[in-house]
Amino acid sequence: MMNLSQKTCQIDDIYLRNDTFSVLLRLGIFVVFKFKTKGKCILLKGLHKEGVFRAIFERRDVRQFNSKPIPNESLEKILLAGHHAPSVGFMQPWNFILVTSEEIKERLAWAADKERRALAIHYEGERANQFLNLKIEGIRQAPLTICITCDPTRGGSHVLGRNSIPETDILSTACAIQNMWLASYAEGLAMGWVSFYKKNDVRDILNIPPHIEPVALLSIGYTDQYPTVPILETANWEKRRSLNELIFYEAWDSPDQENSTLLEKIVKEVEPLNPSNRGEGSSGV
Repeated sequence: MMNLSQKTCQIDDIYLRNDTFSVLLRLGIFVVFKFKTKGKCILLKGLHKEGVFRAIFERRDVRQFNSKPIPNESLEKILLAGHHAPSVGFMQPWNFILVTSEEIKERLAWAADKERRALAIHYEGERANQFLNLKIEGIRQAPLTICITCDPTRGGSHVLGRNSIPETDILSTACAIQNMWLASYAEGLAMGWVSFYKKNDVRDILNIPPHIEPVALLSIGYTDQYPTVPILETANWEKRRSLNELIFYEAWDSPDQENSTLLEKIVKEVEPLNPSNRGEGSSGV
């Protein structure tokens, strides 16, 4: 793999035109900016703005992969995106274990399937059959699985913000996962988050120290079947809830009709950017 720093530059104290920024992105150059904005916000417009929302709306949890190899440059961008996630106290608690060995992938798939069968006892009748028919992982198919971990000791005993809310280290790692998902979409790759496993099984397979948390197994690769809607929605397992039902104002369980009306207006403005509402398939892969 290439040295990431070879494609990273820093530009201080300038305003950058959108077309220049686009060229840099096409060249695969990641730019760290220090803007002198004089109190002004730097806003995304047009295609840049639509691209952000399109990635958010179209990103899917994928379980089907083909054998096409992942370009090194795409992988490096995905890892860099994860590493640039926000973290409480700037603790950056993550590590990335890259797994391509067929033997190790087989063992990880075994751990996931063992947990799937164990969890089936929580469902009865048709729901149990529906659960067992769900494809919960694509570890064997995907050319790469990344185990992203969280080190709760990183930053020492007193990390800004974590003393009050200890679980912010896991939450920060989740931000890295979201960044990697969006970056995978931008690179035309599919990603699937595997969460069915006993942590100690994964620790044993990957030689992870006892104090390190294996937060997620992320399978990455190209796919011939990129879903246009969430897989669990297609399987009638769950559906997306209405945003209005999830927002309260000033206190828990306190709806506000005036603000709800404003929210509905905003949703109508943003929703057209969702390709599924335009009758399009996904262009993520």
